[in-house]
Amino acid sequence: MSKADDKNAQRLSEIQETDFVLEEPKGETRVVQEKKSSYIGLVWCLLHVFLLASANTLTKFISMPAELKLFIRCSVQFTLLCPVVQYGSVKQNLDVLGGNPATLKALLLRGSIGPLAAMCLFQAFDRISLGDAVALTFTNAVFAGILSRIFLKEAYTCLDFFFAIVAFSGVVLIAKPTFLFGDSEKNYGWYELVGLGLALTWALMMACILIIIRGLGKTNAILNVFYFSVGGIFIPGLFAFGMGEYYVPCITDVIGVFGIGVLGMCSQLSVTKALQTERASTVAIVRSLQLVLVFIYQIILFDDIPNAHSIGGAFLLLSSVLGMTLMKCYQENKATAKKE
Repeated sequence: MSKADDKNAQRLSEIQETDFVLEEPKGETRVVQEKKSSYIGLVWCLLHVFLLASANTLTKFISMPAELKLFIRCSVQFTLLCPVVQYGSVKQNLDVLGGNPATLKALLLRGSIGPLAAMCLFQAFDRISLGDAVALTFTNAVFAGILSRIFLKEAYTCLDFFFAIVAFSGVVLIAKPTFLFGDSEKNYGWYELVGLGLALTWALMMACILIIIRGLGKTNAILNVFYFSVGGIFIPGLFAFGMGEYYVPCITDVIGVFGIGVLGMCSQLSVTKALQTERASTVAIVRSLQLVLVFIYQIILFDDIPNAHSIGGAFLLLSSVLGMTLMKCYQENKATAKKE
């Protein structure tokens, strides 16, 4: 081999070594970016938990009819969303009517059931303790599984049934019926039991909304919130006028309800960002921290220490949701492994 060939081979070797060295940092950078993306997803999850718990606490704190609170909150959301929808319709070809009759019907259902469910939850906050009301909302996962089996023909396993029984046991502990626990000052009366029923009604309606949203497919998420805001202006407004509960609130209450609207809006945006960068099962698990934060708010702000029955019921409800989430995560991983 000539000296020229030796020099060319040496240069080629140097170039290959240089390329290898340059590619290594790119791989490290990609790993760092993936880790950073994962951390950002968790941050969005935690932000969603904080905002949602704060919005629920502020809703409990303001002494105003539930219909009027929801009317002002949805008015705030509608005002904030109008520029976004207008921009989307002009710049991104967003069809406000959904693009087809089936999607429009689903959006109208979303805009009708959503405000009714929110009114039930707001009234539940007025009747029972904050922690109990929020704990009962976690039963929507159980209702969603049952409705998915009925309407979407999805599988409903023995484990699903077991977790449903666990969740029902948690509801019984929170309700504390006299035929099981006897007469006591800690037991709920009829006024509180109506609040418990309203919280469960919210969970059932929310499960219906989840089925509707799944039926919408890839429809822009902004439309879901927008139709909820529009329905939340008309339906609670009609209820407030019809029941004679409409009045001009004081400026302090208006500011508080405005805060509920902003917190609710930011909460919806943060959970959307979380779902874009994190698995749905992880979001569901982190979201369960809301219950812990709400109990802390209840003790500090309302001086209402939950009893053992409420804590035990919340624990059972939380265990049921976490169990269903982990089971679904395991099934998804198993299905993915089979495909690979």
